[in-house]
Amino acid sequence: MGQRVRRLLVAGIVAATGTLAAATVGVVDTAAGPQAAAATAAAPVLLPPLPGWKPRLGPIFNDPGRKGSKAIVNRVLAAINHTPKGETIRMATYSFDRSDVASALLRARKRGVHVQVIVNERTASGVVYSLQRALGKKPRYKNFVVTCPGRCRAPGDGGNQHLKIYSFTRTGGARDVIIGSSGNMTSKAVYRQWNDSWAIAYDPKIFATWVGFFNQMKMQRQTGARVVTASQPAVKSPYSIWLQRTTTAAAQAPVARTAAQDPVVRRIRDVGCRTRAGFGTGDGRTVVRIMEYALYGTRGNQIASAIAALKRGGCDVMVIGSVFSKQAVGIMQRAGVPVRMADWSFAKRVPEEEDGLVGWGPRFYAHYKAMIVSGAFRNEATGEYEATKSVWTGSENWSGISFANEEVVVRFSDPNYYRAYYQQFGKLWAGRATHKAGVEPITNPPA
Repeated sequence: MGQRVRRLLVAGIVAATGTLAAATVGVVDTAAGPQAAAATAAAPVLLPPLPGWKPRLGPIFNDPGRKGSKAIVNRVLAAINHTPKGETIRMATYSFDRSDVASALLRARKRGVHVQVIVNERTASGVVYSLQRALGKKPRYKNFVVTCPGRCRAPGDGGNQHLKIYSFTRTGGARDVIIGSSGNMTSKAVYRQWNDSWAIAYDPKIFATWVGFFNQMKMQRQTGARVVTASQPAVKSPYSIWLQRTTTAAAQAPVARTAAQDPVVRRIRDVGCRTRAGFGTGDGRTVVRIMEYALYGTRGNQIASAIAALKRGGCDVMVIGSVFSKQAVGIMQRAGVPVRMADWSFAKRVPEEEDGLVGWGPRFYAHYKAMIVSGAFRNEATGEYEATKSVWTGSENWSGISFANEEVVVRFSDPNYYRAYYQQFGKLWAGRATHKAGVEPITNPPA
């Protein structure tokens, strides 16, 4: 299918108003608010692959300081290098300083690829501005680099563009490719962070949802509802994507929410601790594993309390964290939740080297935003508990500021995803990445 034909297909999916569409799309006023509208399209049709190189789909993980440190960057570079003339690369990331990726984007542009990049202005590097000089900065053109002064949806103080998504209308023989990651496009994410990455392809409706969201971000204009969710239920292993748009009110009061309004708390509360055979533990308890970069403040304590309630309810719960408050750790440990920390190299941080972070803190850490469940989980549509093996991951830190950001959360109801993340959790828990909670190592993790 040529690019022109493909555009006609997507044009039939995206509404004439420029709002978003997907296999199933729900539009929500706030992260906790009532559903304002929904549209269900006809049975989804996945695009067939074309001849040629194919990117690796599914989950991958990097291993900082070791041979696999560039695994995620290499996935993105390969996709850039295989994008042919006439196709479009869209990239949105919080920070970007990788000159190898910028060079690959410029080579793609020279061979006729359309290159579109959105970066948070607060963390924009010399690499970003050099690329902007080459591509331009006008978002109505086919090539550009846009920097958002905080959040893109409503520019100003109070939030950030915090997504990490790289998409390709075609790369090699794969179409409608979306690659996401917990890591930004920086050398720090490669060499001093543990990160994950996921990738899907061939789904024009989910892809159109993302493109519509990207197009609104690039114009830095607040339109539409706060949250858009798109799901793909008609595949063997269903998945869904949650894209958060910012409202000014949300940015001004990011922590002024009850626990019941918090989508992470609601997700945790939807876990049931008794499950059937084939899921969870051998004695029928639901397994919950959490790998999360940030858990602090009012929101962090609310989430920690929800995690503690799972443990008290009989779930098998374990947590790996990096930037956790003592209060949040204490709430979980008093309930008996095993907690280990993946934060190293504590020092006074230089903002130019740490994505704007200052003060005393870790400079080498796990940067995941993942929760996995094997066992009972409440179906929001029916209210009934169903057995699942699911992974939630994306860009959202579990702190108050995330309410004011552009974020993405994806859920994969896929045993293969679950197995990969469960094994990664075990590797970090038993290996060099973690240490007991309550200490602040000034050294790097063991080699």
